[in-house]
Amino acid sequence: MDALYLSAPVKLKRHENTIQVIRDDGEKIRFPVESLKHVVASHDVRFNGSLLNLLNKHEVRVTVLDYYGHVTCTVEPAGQPTSGAVHLKQAEAILDPARRLSIAQSMICAGLRSVAANLRYHAYRGQEKVKPAIAEIDEYIKRIKDVEDVSSIMGWEGQARLSYYSAWEHISPALTLRKRTRRPPTDRVNCLLSFLNGLVYALCLNEIRKSQLDPTLSFVHSPQQVRFSLSLDLAEIFKPILADRLLFALVNRGELQDRHFDEKPGTCLLSDAGRKLVLAAFSKRIDGEQQAGQTYRQRVLEEVFGLQAGILGVRAYHPFVQRV
Repeated sequence: MDALYLSAPVKLKRHENTIQVIRDDGEKIRFPVESLKHVVASHDVRFNGSLLNLLNKHEVRVTVLDYYGHVTCTVEPAGQPTSGAVHLKQAEAILDPARRLSIAQSMICAGLRSVAANLRYHAYRGQEKVKPAIAEIDEYIKRIKDVEDVSSIMGWEGQARLSYYSAWEHISPALTLRKRTRRPPTDRVNCLLSFLNGLVYALCLNEIRKSQLDPTLSFVHSPQQVRFSLSLDLAEIFKPILADRLLFALVNRGELQDRHFDEKPGTCLLSDAGRKLVLAAFSKRIDGEQQAGQTYRQRVLEEVFGLQAGILGVRAYHPFVQRV
């Protein structure tokens, strides 16, 4: 078990050389720390210095999400410096406008190809009304290849996503997304999307930490705006695959009910039961399901090492694209 997902308020303690999870009802569960690399908490979590010492010794990081699914805090193990050679090469690639633009284009185009693949999956199954959106996304991909600066990439990417979201209602009325809202999400689809995107971001950061890449130096997002901006870059590639497709599955299978949401005027959040259900489904998707003999967690890590190899000039970098 690479990651431990916590969906309810808990207290974490060190019990000998294990992590003890204590629920509010007093139930205690122990987990061997040797098998963990990442703890993700989507609710209130309390821990002390003794536990942090244990986590640091075994190089386990802790990520805390807020109610909207956004990462609010990451506790990193000490003593994990990046390679000086890799750091310099990564900085050189970002400071070279042409090279940064090329890598950013490849990342965003890969993500949008997976976005289009999500719609093609449903078009092949009779949802003819999604085809205009697919054509628009394909056109935006062509335009992104011709831009001369990174900021223009994000503009066309935003237009492509508007076309993408507008087609969701043709997959299912329950997937209707009229407007993307985040802080706070105003409806169930926005709520699920924000929460799942946060999980993808946390996953990408965790896998980057297994490499020599610096997570603060990025190509698409400004390195000066977000602390771990490289995680956002990689998340652009994997959100359509790990967040969007899981959202479609949960909604289309009817797994989400009223009790899974906490809805108030203008705000929709996942309830404790909702977070538990979504976290379990996400964990199964990234660590249980396989594609070509790999789990999706392994695929993300392979992407990280592929980017690192590209930066070092070992081989050309070609981002992952989901095929239909």
